[in-house]
This record gives sequence, structure tokens and C-alpha cells, in this order.
Amino acid sequence: MFGVFLMHKINHITCKGIHSQGVLQYKDRFLRLIACSLIVVLQNSCALLELRAQISDLSKLHYFHGEIKADPPEKGPLIVILFAKDVEKPKILSYDIMPSSGAYELVAVPRNFATLHVLAFEDANRNFKYDEQERLAYVAPDPIVTAHYRITLHDIRLSVNSPQPPEFVIDLSPSGLAAPIFSMTCCAAPIGTITTLDNTIFSRKEGESGLWRPFDFISHTRAGIYFLEPYSNDKIPVLFVHGAGGTPADWRSIINDLDRKKFQPWVAYYPSGMRLEFSVWLIDQAIEELQMRLGINRLHVVAHSVGGLVVREFINRRIETSRPIPVAHFISISTPWNGHFGAALGVSHSPAIVPFWRDIVPNSPFIEKLFRLVWPASIDYSLLFGYGDDTVLINGANDGVVTLDSMLTFPAQMRAKFVYGFSENHVSILQSSLLHEVISEVLRN
Repeated sequence: MFGVFLMHKINHITCKGIHSQGVLQYKDRFLRLIACSLIVVLQNSCALLELRAQISDLSKLHYFHGEIKADPPEKGPLIVILFAKDVEKPKILSYDIMPSSGAYELVAVPRNFATLHVLAFEDANRNFKYDEQERLAYVAPDPIVTAHYRITLHDIRLSVNSPQPPEFVIDLSPSGLAAPIFSMTCCAAPIGTITTLDNTIFSRKEGESGLWRPFDFISHTRAGIYFLEPYSNDKIPVLFVHGAGGTPADWRSIINDLDRKKFQPWVAYYPSGMRLEFSVWLIDQAIEELQMRLGINRLHVVAHSVGGLVVREFINRRIETSRPIPVAHFISISTPWNGHFGAALGVSHSPAIVPFWRDIVPNSPFIEKLFRLVWPASIDYSLLFGYGDDTVLINGANDGVVTLDSMLTFPAQMRAKFVYGFSENHVSILQSSLLHEVISEVLRN
């Protein structure tokens, strides 16, 4: 297959099975990979047909963005809400909790509601509810037209003179929601809900659903940031971000070795088949909401494979928008910083394209901008990688899925406080006891 996730399967399943048939008789490794990849495409025709349907459904996803400003300045968080009016009662589709004036972004599937509207209010008493004395504004009196994928809205200005309050109750406090810190967008899920790694939504099947059926994944609100224990403000959160086709359960052995007296594990779950900018938005929104609700000002982040790309761009996004960055230490594991040439094959030859492939093509706009910014000295970065299982299907030294050239790109090494290599492949590295020791030591420093 052409993506990072299925490259592992190509090496260990398909190509071993067809080698005896003489299909891989090419001397050139690149041609052998193409032959192997095309066979996997044929064997996964059902999955590709499903993917085509999913891509069609993703066209229903709409992004609404604009600017909000409070005049005079805000006394508390600003909350922007996208809601729909149907025949029964207004329904909240998406919201954005912001620490101050600036850009907001909402994501939702409009479906068949009659009209869409956006309002914002100043949560002066920080109870995450709209109270009558708080300033309120609408983006526009007229319904929003959803004819385009990305919709730029008029600016919102909160002033002393507020319009008539909404005809429905706005209560985004934990007690007013179906689950603790629950985000009601179509895409973000129970932010901060306490669960275990044995939760069935973290199964391998569900992780692959996020890769091959990303629209179904987000429609069932599996995405979000989950807690594995009640929140404690005297422990440092460690957020674990999985890679393509992965789930939070991939982190089980590392979390088992985590010092739970000093750290509390959080796990991110996102549809890894989506464009990476969507995953960046999802992580950004979830962390910002936790900052607003819980006062989080410091956490560590550990990310595997493509998850590292998402985390780095999340931090870039915070720098560019001049918002607080709570990340104290970022650890990437086996991340393809220079992209993956298999993704280029997929984009060029596959009858259906997993959206995130476009982002990890070498020299893609997403890859090219990853190291555009100088990070503040307050953020430490450690680069961990594997060099075992050097498959002949990939031209150059590799870990069975990603080349060392991509994992050890010079800009990443230059910015790293620590660089450690392990004799492990792309998957087994997460089970390495030596890696666990290094992570524990790095987080203690």
C-alpha cells in the first residue's frame, strides 16, 4: 500500500507471499515497490471502494472561520457557537472556546437543518454558560449559506450594546453536557472523559476505521482527548498521540511504565486518514478547551510516526496565532519528517486516495512548512527513532516503514535536545523497554 501504515503490511505480508511467483524480479528497489503496491491495491479493492464513498461524504464537512473582537477588552473567555434552527428547537453543532479576541474556527456537518447561525458571547464569570448580563453578538442576522467547503464569515464584534439574547439555553459547563467536558461538534468528542485503554473504541479495527473510513469515525464522535484517571492539578499531563491507523491502545506498555505519582496520561484519538490540517485543528481545539476549563499551563507530548507531524504543526499554529503554548517537552518517535515516498506512489497511482497521503508526499506544502519557525526556548524537543528491520522494499536505510533519511532530517536533529536510536522496527519500538527508560529519563529532566 502507499501510506505509512500499510507499508508495514506490504513488507511483512504481501511481498513475502508473492516473491515466489517471480513478480518481484526487478533489480531496482523502486520498481519492486511499485509492483508490490499495485498488487495490494487489487487485493484491497473493497476497502478502496469504501474509501471513495468516505471521501464523497467528507465533502459534507464544512469549515467556518472568522475574527472576533471585544470592545472594550474581554473579561473572560470568548465562546463562539454554530447552531442550527430546525422545526423543533435550535441545535448546537460546533463551538470554539477562546482565551481572547482573535481568529475562531468551527467545523460541522450542516446536514438537513433549515438555517445555520453563529453567535458569540463573553463568558465573564467563566461558568461556560450564557448569562443575560454577558455581552453577546451574532455574526450576521441572515442565515449562513453552506455552498462552499470553507466559509469565511463576517467579523464578530462584542460591544456594550448587545442584541436580544438567544431563545435557547447555552450551557457548555460539564453539568450541562452529556459527558464531562464534552465537545458537541460533529468531529470532536468527549474531551477529558475518563476511560481505560481496554475501551472497545480503541480496538485495532476502530483505528483502521479512522484510516479507511474517516468520515464514519468522526460521525460517531470517537475523536478527542481522553483521560485515563481523574484530573489532578498536582500531576503533569503527558499527552500520547498515535500514528496512522493507530489507537491510544498502542501506548499501553509505555503508559504502564509511566511514573503515575508524577505524571497523568492523556491519550489523543483522531481519524488518521483525514488531511493533517484537520487533525492539527482537532488537537488544537481540544487542548485549548482543556486550558480554558482546567487551567492547564504545562504538559508533555509524546507522538509516534505521523502523530509527530500533527504535534509539530500544532505548536507552529500556536506560535503564529500568539496563543499560549503549554507544551514543555515534545518527544517524537519514528516520525517521517521528510515525508514518505510511498505516499507519492499512492497519490499518483491509487484509484482512491487516503486524504493524509497528500500531506506526507515528500516536499508537499505540509512537509515543507514544518520547520519554518523558531520555537521558544521554553519547549524542549527529543527525537527518537528506530533502525531495525531494514526492508529491501524501501530505498535506503529504514525501520521497515520510514527511511532514516526522513526520520533524521537535519532541521529536526538541529532542534533536538536529545537524539536516541533503537534497534527496533517502526512498530516494535513502542514496546522497547530501553525506549521506555529513555522517555522516563527525558521527562524527568
